[in-house]
Amino acid sequence: MNIVDCPVCGHRQLYPLLSEEELIEEYNEDKTVRSQTVKIAPGSDFQSMRKKFKEWTKIHADMYWDMLQKCDYVLNIGSGYGFLEEELNRRDGKRFQIEGDDIGQFRIDNFVGGICHKINFMTDEIPEDMRGKYDLVMGLHILEHINAPVEYLRRLKPLIKDGGRLLIEVPNLDSFLCELSSEYAEFFYLYEHVS
Repeated sequence: MNIVDCPVCGHRQLYPLLSEEELIEEYNEDKTVRSQTVKIAPGSDFQSMRKKFKEWTKIHADMYWDMLQKCDYVLNIGSGYGFLEEELNRRDGKRFQIEGDDIGQFRIDNFVGGICHKINFMTDEIPEDMRGKYDLVMGLHILEHINAPVEYLRRLKPLIKDGGRLLIEVPNLDSFLCELSSEYAEFFYLYEHVS
């Protein structure tokens, strides 16, 4: 596995790209995240993980709260263990319903944020009851995991209501989150970060 830079735009990605099967296997076992979590949260137990990600969760809940309050239905794709959903569901005055989605069975089995779908939006058909349902579809730190990001974004469009929005957040090495934790900064170079 090599890291290559585009000579035109400077985009950096892994090469050769992981196959869809390799990515699914990695996410089902959650191997890389759990092995990195040992560094982030010694013992890698669930409560240690929750504690370590508490600051990230609170920052994101605060950052998006006002936008979310204007919605009826929200889908958070790649929601992991559901820490963000759990935090948002706890807050007083919440008026929206938030659902999660992840393709990693370990994360789904340990999801704490309420409803969690298991849909691979790159390969699976979107269920009819999800089409046009969401005022906001969130993808926080997922696009860098996708081999074909433009096609992936096209496949998300049917989820969004007319007038709805897609919110994408991608890693930024200049992020204040890297200053919170050197281990977090190391997360940028996970095996699954293909682009």
